Amino acid sequence: MGDSEHEKKLREGQEPWNEWRRQNPALTPNLSDSRLNDVGNLRGYDFAKANLARAVLVEVHLDNAILRDADLRSANLAGTKMPGADLAGAGLNSANLERADLSCAKLNGARLTNALLKNTTLCSATLEQADLTDAIVDKHTNFDNANVLGCRIQRYTLECLGREYGQLTPGQRMDMQIVDDVATLRASYSGFFQWIHLIALAVFIFPYTYFVLQLWMKAQFVLRDEGTIPLWEAILRFIVSGGVDWESPWHLNLLPLLAFCVALVYNVLRAILLLKTKQLELQENASNLPVKFSLTGRWGFWYKASRLGFWAYLLFVVVNTCHFLGQRVPL
Repeated sequence: MGDSEHEKKLREGQEPWNEWRRQNPALTPNLSDSRLNDVGNLRGYDFAKANLARAVLVEVHLDNAILRDADLRSANLAGTKMPGADLAGAGLNSANLERADLSCAKLNGARLTNALLKNTTLCSATLEQADLTDAIVDKHTNFDNANVLGCRIQRYTLECLGREYGQLTPGQRMDMQIVDDVATLRASYSGFFQWIHLIALAVFIFPYTYFVLQLWMKAQFVLRDEGTIPLWEAILRFIVSGGVDWESPWHLNLLPLLAFCVALVYNVLRAILLLKTKQLELQENASNLPVKFSLTGRWGFWYKASRLGFWAYLLFVVVNTCHFLGQRVPL
């Protein structure tokens, strides 16, 4: 919750507030969760580095206000007028900026991840290096004459702006950092790489499948009741021992077991990402439109984990290959 003393100071007016900010440069005003929609006029207020997370600022005037590096996460700024405001480096993640006027505002380096920007005016705003990942826009979102150099935006979001792309010219779009997470996923799990992954999965599964089928055949046609163990126990022995002397009583072979666990986790992740890639491809082919997909949540975590798993798995393959090539053979 916000600091009630800070909110009282805010309501004293612009001059007392700004003077208080100048006298206390190290103090971070805490106005989180504050309901400031009844203030109406906050023109020219200094909110640099202030905590305004989840604050309600509906229809408030913030013309030329200083909001550099301010925390506005999940703040309700619907209909807020902020022409000329300095929002450089501000955190606007998941903020509601529907119908807000940000004309000529400075938003360079601002974080607008998951921000609601429907019917928002960003004409002539400075959005250099701003992050619009997963921002929610519509055909009424206006970027006319905005500086979007290095602005990060997803291909799906760009298409949601409609045919006019929010008044963004081809030159402006070329200046942007357009992210396509589906293409990123496809680069690793589609086409040629899809077959590499499928072959690798088959190679991983083959020894265990062969072992199980071999024992099952023996159980059906060869073995008698004497001196037998359940098939599930044989499989566990085979895994725990690394396939060495598995018929002996239980013994742990730590290195092969660790390699198996790493390989299992990686291959499960690989299979999940292969299936997801194919699903996204089918959706795009069916609609001929970009699919809403982001590598920022759980899929992003799994994708990064799979990249790390790739190097661990590669090391496992290299070690196994060296062991295989080091086997002694008769002349």
